[in-house]
Order: sequence, then C-alpha cells, then structure tokens
Amino acid sequence: MINIAICDDTKECVDDLKNKIISCNACNDVEINIFTFYNLEDISNEIDNLKFNIIFLDIRWEQEKITSLSIADKIKNKLPDCLLIYVSFYNCYYQELVNHEPFRFISKPINERDLEEVLLSAYSRIISSEAYYSFTYNRVMQIIRIRDIKYIYSEHRKLVIVMHDNKKYTFYKKLDDFEKEIKEKYKYFIRIGKSYLINYLQAATIASDHVEYKDGEKMFYSKKYAKKVIEKIYEFQMSNCT
Repeated sequence: MINIAICDDTKECVDDLKNKIISCNACNDVEINIFTFYNLEDISNEIDNLKFNIIFLDIRWEQEKITSLSIADKIKNKLPDCLLIYVSFYNCYYQELVNHEPFRFISKPINERDLEEVLLSAYSRIISSEAYYSFTYNRVMQIIRIRDIKYIYSEHRKLVIVMHDNKKYTFYKKLDDFEKEIKEKYKYFIRIGKSYLINYLQAATIASDHVEYKDGEKMFYSKKYAKKVIEKIYEFQMSNCT
C-alpha cells in the first residue's frame, strides 16, 4: 500500500490531480490511498499519524501568502523516505527547491502523461528501497514496508504476510523462495518452523521456546528449529550491542 498526499489550497486543483492519479494508476495496478489537504497546518498535524510515501505539494499558497517550502523540511525530518513532488504554475522556484529535497517538479496545468511518468518513477524508487517488498495478487501490486511485517506463514501454495497491525496479505510463493529473496533486503527474519518466518525486530519479548508480540500473540519454535532460532537471536542481540 502506498499513501499519497495532495496538498493544495485550491479545491479544483486537488480534485483534478486526484482524478488524474486514479486514472494513471488504473493502468499500473498499484494499491494506493489518497489523502487531500487544503492548508499546510492540516498536513503538518497528520505527518505523525499517516506515513506518507509520496506528497504532491503545491508551492505557492495564495491564501496564506507563503510557500509550502516552509513545511518541506519538517516533512523530511519526520518522513525521510517520503518523496516530495512539487507542483506549481510558476517555474521560478527551481533554485530554491534544491535546498528542500525535491523528487520531481510538475508544472500546472498537469499533463497526465507527465504525471504517469512521475508516478512510475516514484513507485520504482519505493520498490527499489531495501525497506520495501512488492508482490502481486489478483493482478494488483502491493508494496509493503518490510520492517512492519510481523511474521509470514505458508498455507497450501500461498504465503500469508501478517503485518504489525495484523493486516494480512496473501499471494502465491514458496516460503523457501521468499526467505532466499528477502535475505538480500532484510536480515532479521528467523525460520521457527517448516511453515513460519518471524521478524525478530517486531517481537516484544523473547523466551527459550517462543516470542511474544505487543498484542500478546505468541509464536512457538518447533523442536527441530529451536536451537538454530536461539543461536540466531543471540547473534542479533550481540550485533545490536556492538
């Protein structure tokens, strides 16, 4: 899931950009949430609650007599991985944008072909980041933050990914193949049984035969894997101390 924010003080511009994003995304099959904001204070208040991946930020706010660059640094401090795409009728801000980590700049009125190119580049950047994993099910691409995975288990020919908020994603893949693939991006998964991988960093407490999560759910190690699990946990603990 990719969270996209649109920030503009003109409702017509917000609605136009939202509709064009939806139209472009229909061809790309990426699951997205779109949030809209009409003043800078509102998005500033939501930065901690909504983990935006992409923000379309109108530069010049006529009603507030300021530019949105005043909040850009705050956004990047809170969400360093967030991609800022600046939008404006004016091209005079290029030099100033350099100091505010732009991912792209789009001129108004927005051309749908240009927008699609920007979105594809943004999706590619998010997917290529080592913090994310992508997969497709029912022809819809899902993009999730790896560190937010609680555990993964196999069920028939499918994998079920359980997130930290207990939301589940299902797709076709072998657990062995997933484990090999994910090692290239993230080292904290531990095999605790034939059908289960847990994310060590999501565990609240660790015992000799199980891990427990903040919500009270426990995952027990199988006898066959218990020794290797304890060794792996000890390895992680020691590496985190150095």
